[in-house]
Amino acid sequence: MIAIAKNFREKHFTLFVAIVTALVALATLSSGVLPAAAQTPAQVGQWEGPISWPWVSIHMILLPNGKVLFFDGPPEHGGQTATLWNPADGAFTAVPNNVTDLFCVGHARLADGRAFIVGGNLIPGAGLVDSNIFDDVTNTWTLTSPMKYARWYPSVTTLPDGDSSMPVI
Repeated sequence: MIAIAKNFREKHFTLFVAIVTALVALATLSSGVLPAAAQTPAQVGQWEGPISWPWVSIHMILLPNGKVLFFDGPPEHGGQTATLWNPADGAFTAVPNNVTDLFCVGHARLADGRAFIVGGNLIPGAGLVDSNIFDDVTNTWTLTSPMKYARWYPSVTTLPDGDSSMPVI
């Protein structure tokens, strides 16, 4: 009797596994989910070894044109090291800011894609009231209205409507 019950359970278990396997296969096929086709590095990119940059980047922001705006510190370099890097061809283009010491700024992108860069370095630990906009179409800096309070490493966030916000503490 025990052998009959064991045989009955094994048959039902085998049937259960077959049904589950068939349902999974059916669900996969009907959902259109198929194994991914092989993709080339041209389609998905690839990692490469390190490349040499002219500066150690302290700040960087990806611009709408695909270039990367970056600048370094310490304070003696200020905005003079602002540089654009074009990942497509590896070219570096100097775009110095001759007004604001860009070390210790905060930045975000405006709704139109321009970089909004605020604060900066007066002396270590003390910020600036400067607000700058970098236009990646013309590669130019515009000093805008000063902030009410100086900022050193401020946080700037792009809001869903495209405006930028900076906490006032």
